[in-house]
Amino acid sequence: NYIVAAKEHINQNEIRDALTKSRQALEAITKGKVWKYVSKHGDGNLSLKLRSATSSIELRNLTEQLKTRIEKKDFVHAQKESVFKPLEALLGISGECREWRYLNKGVHEEQDRVEFDRSVVSSIVLNLENLDQALK
Repeated sequence: NYIVAAKEHINQNEIRDALTKSRQALEAITKGKVWKYVSKHGDGNLSLKLRSATSSIELRNLTEQLKTRIEKKDFVHAQKESVFKPLEALLGISGECREWRYLNKGVHEEQDRVEFDRSVVSSIVLNLENLDQALK
């Protein structure tokens, strides 16, 4: 489980590794759980922008699109708030911060750079855990 691994990395003060696992968790949850949830209970048709024909989906864009669908008044489900709140909290972290930039493209490119902010990564992991729990 990516979230369990991310929590273990945080406990061991391995923030970069925790963010790597968070990226994997976010991708698995948004594509594998949230999108299916949105499709089942609302409109799962999304318009995603890609930088090029070979680029992968930016996770922030996907997360924003899913949040927007859940936020609509005609989206009705008993778990709506418990799914919406962690998405809102994740997106409340600036998309310009280093941590979100690496959630989008991965942390492999700048191994020699300054470490990521522990509190931001901890918040990401907590919200991913809450989102995962809401979708079980």
